[in-house]
Amino acid sequence: MKTVVINIFLALTIIITSASDIDYYIRAGDHFMKRGEYDDALKNYRIAEKLSPNNPNVMWRIGAALNRIAESINTGIIDTLRKANDYLTKAISTDKKIPMAHTELARNLLLIIAKAGKTNDMAMWSRAKEELNFAQSIDSNNAENLFVMGLWNRCVSKISLLKRMPYDLGDASQDNALKYIIAANELDPKNPEYKYELIKQYIIAEKVHKAQKVLEELKSLPPSPKKNFYLKKARELISSLKNKTAEEP
Repeated sequence: MKTVVINIFLALTIIITSASDIDYYIRAGDHFMKRGEYDDALKNYRIAEKLSPNNPNVMWRIGAALNRIAESINTGIIDTLRKANDYLTKAISTDKKIPMAHTELARNLLLIIAKAGKTNDMAMWSRAKEELNFAQSIDSNNAENLFVMGLWNRCVSKISLLKRMPYDLGDASQDNALKYIIAANELDPKNPEYKYELIKQYIIAEKVHKAQKVLEELKSLPPSPKKNFYLKKARELISSLKNKTAEEP
């Protein structure tokens, strides 16, 4: 009887320790993701995966990290996005009620469309919208979901209405893109990517003075590789706009 009790105690200790380790590596990965250090984020998520191979909260995070890495590499982009898609799909099949898994899958589809030149694939645009709608039905105040919804509207609204209508995508608009990206910024005002895309959307809307204001907000954010990356892109965007204006007769 004593031996049985000891064995049960040891088993519980292993489970508790393992769960604690998984949580540690998830939190470490989340820290690096927030800073824009995606390779380090992936390394930590991979360790968590070894500790818990079928954990949907680990799987969708690996998919998210792979999505970001795919955006920053020059070769193997589609293969990386496919790997991300596999992880995100598996996470959703394991637990359908994780909103971030659906949001990241939508982001993944948008990236595949862009990188593989599938702009006219209405079925993929529709699938991405379904994932975003489902995520929103679980959590209507998720900043990342609102942000990707904004990007979806920006891209889809550029496609001919005649092509969109049969897929029930006629509601996409640049106004909606601006609305959703503003909402994402309000929920997460310290996200450099959200700031950059808001600057871009204000420029699309020909509201340059507002874009300049957001640029100042971006400059004031705490230093991080992510901030540096998007601040550089924002400055280049504003600079190119100024040069274009100067060249106009």
